[in-house]
Order: sequence, then C-alpha cells, then structure tokens
Amino acid sequence: MIHTHGETSGHNHIVCRLLLEKIKTLLSGLEQETLTLYLSGHSYEEMAKLLHCTTKAVDNALQRVRRKLRDSQQD
Repeated sequence: MIHTHGETSGHNHIVCRLLLEKIKTLLSGLEQETLTLYLSGHSYEEMAKLLHCTTKAVDNALQRVRRKLRDSQQD
C-alpha cells in the first residue's frame, strides 16, 4: 500500500495522541513532569530544582516511568 505524505502524517498524529493518552493514564503528575523535563534535556540537578525535590526523587520518578512504560508494552 502506498501512503501519501498526508496519510502518513495523519497516522503519526493519531499514534502520538494515543501514546500521550496512555502516558497520562499510566504516570503520576510528578512522573509526567519529570519525563517532560528529561525529554527537554534538563539535568537531574535542574529537574530537582524546578520540581522542588531531590535528585534521588527525580531518579526514582524516571525509574518508575521506565518501568511503567516497559510493562505497558507487554500488555
């Protein structure tokens, strides 16, 4: 099947929306904020300062994000 650019772009948009909805249901507010900052390129120290927590709390949140997303792929 040959897709035009518009069809592929539309499909990608739907997939992205579904992934975002899945993330919103799987992750806590702190985990979502931590993931957003991480994907924006912030260091653990920067994230901790912005989130008013320790770098260990940032690390723990990102570990939970990884686990939850990995486990959701197995469903």
